Amino acid sequence: MPKTNRRQFMILAAAGAIATSATSWAIGKNNKTSLQTKALPSKLHKSSNGLLELDLEANSTRIDLAGKPADLLTYNGQVPAPRLEAKAGDTVRIRFTNNLSQPTNLHYHGLHVTPNGNADNAFIDILPKENLTYEFTIPTKTRSIVS
Repeated sequence: MPKTNRRQFMILAAAGAIATSATSWAIGKNNKTSLQTKALPSKLHKSSNGLLELDLEANSTRIDLAGKPADLLTYNGQVPAPRLEAKAGDTVRIRFTNNLSQPTNLHYHGLHVTPNGNADNAFIDILPKENLTYEFTIPTKTRSIVS
């Protein structure tokens, strides 16, 4: 195998970088499948008098994305899902209906609520066409990762 000196290596590396950049640019320029849609507004549900209460349905919904139909899993038929806003100490009550063809459930990422019962139990299976009322109180004290 012939030895490569530093100058040859730098020339080959530069040529490789240029070829890679040109290819990436050409692929990106001709890519017709890139998704460029504006974010849709999400319905806001806010707590009132210490209670956030709503009906939430999981559905499979056909939605037009960038001019192409897409079958998406939605909540209340919308993407993104409705936005929920509550304060520490508020009670959250969600009457959830599963209109999907498979079991599902809800999980609240980042909330430190009990995983027992109907609060945030990731092991509950809500079967198709069944419903469940989730209810929990948002803790007034939570652990912080910043001291």
